[in-house]
Amino acid sequence: MICINFFIATVYPQMHSTSEEEATFLNSEFAALLPAGGIVFIPAIGIVIDQLGPTIGFLILQAAYGLFALLLWAFHAGHGKIFATGAFMVFAFCRPLFYSLNPAFCGQRFGFTHFGTVFGLIFTISGICNLAVQPLAALAAQHGFVPVNGFLSLLQLSTVVLPLRILTTRAKAPKKREQPKAVEDALIMRSFSIRSFTL
Repeated sequence: MICINFFIATVYPQMHSTSEEEATFLNSEFAALLPAGGIVFIPAIGIVIDQLGPTIGFLILQAAYGLFALLLWAFHAGHGKIFATGAFMVFAFCRPLFYSLNPAFCGQRFGFTHFGTVFGLIFTISGICNLAVQPLAALAAQHGFVPVNGFLSLLQLSTVVLPLRILTTRAKAPKKREQPKAVEDALIMRSFSIRSFTL
């Protein structure tokens, strides 16, 4: 959530390493691609969640965010605005995937009896953590966006722990019968404690 909101809040100053005219153009391009991605990528996101399940979905999100960070770094390294456009397109996929995976994960992990409580708690904590966006923007203004973006990418990479743990447990578990991946994810996730979820 911090990674997503930090980029949205700072996209214009991040693009300002080019001329002001190009920064304005890229900012307008991002403003158009972001909502369009929420519509264009709906079928792909549906396939990811329904066919692959939230565990694999989170790994796909990690890979997509890694590609976004790489394209953004290439833009900052001066390799052209085509990399900024590529980063925008990948980001436009990451954002709706992130917002779709969270309720799917919560519903399968905790069930729907307490879904509102758990989901609300997660977004309340996320909202509090988003207070870090302003200090990060101030830090980037002093030291540049490349180190701050790199730091956020490393933090984002740390969240791969839970899906990898689930996949490792699935590989070790004896197979009784074939089940859809979404159902299998739900069974495995329910075997973990809340402590595992907070990693």
